[in-house]
Amino acid sequence: VEALKKPTTDDLYKLGIALRDALLMPSPKLNKDLTAAVKASGKPVLDHVGPDEQVAAHVEFFQSVLEEALV
Repeated sequence: VEALKKPTTDDLYKLGIALRDALLMPSPKLNKDLTAAVKASGKPVLDHVGPDEQVAAHVEFFQSVLEEALV
């Protein structure tokens, strides 16, 4: 894991992106590098949602991810 010999915060985030099956956007604003890494991953992504919508959005998102995995 060459990228982790002198890791930056972005390197750690990119490793996390690579190891996940699906991604939750923690903020409406990410730097361009991380946004590009998320898009390039090709993984399902739940865009950032406000606190009032989080529970319903997360449930719906993970149900759709699980349904796709079972197909």
